[in-house]
Amino acid sequence: MKLLPLLDRTGSVKFWADPRSSWMGDLDGNAVALIAVDAAYDRNGVQLGWWYGDHLRNRNGQVVLFVFRSKIEGLMMPAEKPISRMPTLRLPSGKPNFDRLGVKPAKKHEWADVTSLPFQDRRRRTFTQLRGFLDLAAERKLRTGSPKSALAQ
Repeated sequence: MKLLPLLDRTGSVKFWADPRSSWMGDLDGNAVALIAVDAAYDRNGVQLGWWYGDHLRNRNGQVVLFVFRSKIEGLMMPAEKPISRMPTLRLPSGKPNFDRLGVKPAKKHEWADVTSLPFQDRRRRTFTQLRGFLDLAAERKLRTGSPKSALAQ
């Protein structure tokens, strides 16, 4: 499998892209995002940004990643650093359920850090889901007047 290096504004490889499967992987080979149509989504289907064929822009229109030897109009490209070892990409068994597509912003002639991509933090998401479940349980208890928790029902 021939992977394409995705570089950041410093010219360092941050991710790898598999043109056959459209999955992006981190430096360890973990699939972290899927490029579908002209957008990129994390493994949970949350839109990260927009794909322009040779570069990825965040949801604000700023360039975050680019393919080796790309030229992006209006931007000074960084010197490309030596490419790290290409990992073996571990592909997931399925594809995520996509959120609806966001509105495409105007292209900005500026860089953004990789941290501007809204990858979901699993711990934060799990905590949010747990909090939502507990809120529903408390609401149910108030409506029914039942002292039992939602877990016991």
